[in-house]
Amino acid sequence: SNSSIAATQKTLTETRRELRRARSQLKELDTLRDEVFTLKTQLKKAELKLVVIEKEEARTNNGPRAQELRTLLKAAKEDYRRKDEEIRQLKSEFEAFRKENEV
Repeated sequence: SNSSIAATQKTLTETRRELRRARSQLKELDTLRDEVFTLKTQLKKAELKLVVIEKEEARTNNGPRAQELRTLLKAAKEDYRRKDEEIRQLKSEFEAFRKENEV
């Protein structure tokens, strides 16, 4: 009977299609697993690097060089503030001088 052969062929075709789809999904799943593994590895490396950097920062932030740099920075900020104030004062004096000489 031709109709049962046709039905069987149709079923076979659909089964093959589903099988191809399943294989494709399996490959995609394998790829995703590889990506997850790679990302986990990169994350571990980044975490280890962060620990090393944090230890280094903790060590250097309290060292004599860091203290010296903080002192220099504080002095530079104070110098900047003082010069800024001098400039403000000079501008004020200049404005007063200009107004006196306008008349």
